[in-house]
Amino acid sequence: MLVKKKDGSLWAVAKQLLFPSLWIQILLMLAMICNAALSLAMPFSMKLFVDTVVPSRKLSLMFLFLGGILLLFVLASSVNFLLSLLISKTGETITRQARDIFFSKILNMPFQILLSVKSGDLISRFTNDISALQSALTMLFSAGLTNLLSFLASLIFLFALDWRLFLIGLGISPLFILIGDMVKQK
Repeated sequence: MLVKKKDGSLWAVAKQLLFPSLWIQILLMLAMICNAALSLAMPFSMKLFVDTVVPSRKLSLMFLFLGGILLLFVLASSVNFLLSLLISKTGETITRQARDIFFSKILNMPFQILLSVKSGDLISRFTNDISALQSALTMLFSAGLTNLLSFLASLIFLFALDWRLFLIGLGISPLFILIGDMVKQK
């Protein structure tokens, strides 16, 4: 038990840490979804450019389309920056709250326990645990959820292009996971 809450459970503390602000979480999820969609929009727009605009040989249409692709790139970069900013804000908020909770726990410890522990050990443990928590949460948000959403968006994109291509992509995915695991073990 880290903090005395109404129910006093560890789940209450975890909920307090992992869900700091509802509007930041909603914004974070929207940015992740937009990032996944925009990462697929770029290859699709290049496909349209090569398939339709280049064969037409209309220079004005070509410049218009390239301007749209440039605008799409700027939009994708902006969303990616916003996503990084929100991930950092969420990680820092969680870290600050964890520090407050852990520090209040240390202050409420019996005095005899504090005398038996070296202050350097206590500070080192405190700092290392908080740093590990922050890096794990930041990696979870930035790598885990973003990659999962990109994978799901890619599958939807493949299904929209051709259902047979979708089945091939879905069938090959476990093979790539196995290859990744084999490379990771070596």
